[in-house]
Amino acid sequence: MLGNVQYSILEPATFFKINNSCKEKPEWILMDGQNIAGSELFKLTGTSKVPDARGLFIRSMNMDQDRKKGDAEGNRSVGQYQKDTFESHTHPITNLGLNNMLCPHNSLAGAEFSQFGGGQLKDINQIIKNEPSGGNETRPRNIALYLYIKVN
Repeated sequence: MLGNVQYSILEPATFFKINNSCKEKPEWILMDGQNIAGSELFKLTGTSKVPDARGLFIRSMNMDQDRKKGDAEGNRSVGQYQKDTFESHTHPITNLGLNNMLCPHNSLAGAEFSQFGGGQLKDINQIIKNEPSGGNETRPRNIALYLYIKVN
């Protein structure tokens, strides 16, 4: 059916050999942002390019779903790209009582502590550090597949 998308483990050359009966006007193409002007899908939708879905997760349309249950940005256009983000949150770091335990005046700045090599402790961050952890992106478990769309 026109406009349907198909995930496949078949590489493009094999997929097209099996599914594209007309070489001049291919039925299926990769969803890689290419121009589809002149295709049946273009005539039906007026969309001149297919979405570029390479390396992206697919999210269904919100269709007025409550923003707390669905897409927090609400209703978006079909094929609209959405960049990654984290929901606003904090990671509180407490000094675990170090100010009271180590400094009688409730301030570590400029204090002398033999426990720390006898020098001046200028910043609480010399004791407590919130180091980054994790990988290059936030993602669920996944597998990679080719994604094709029927345009003719």
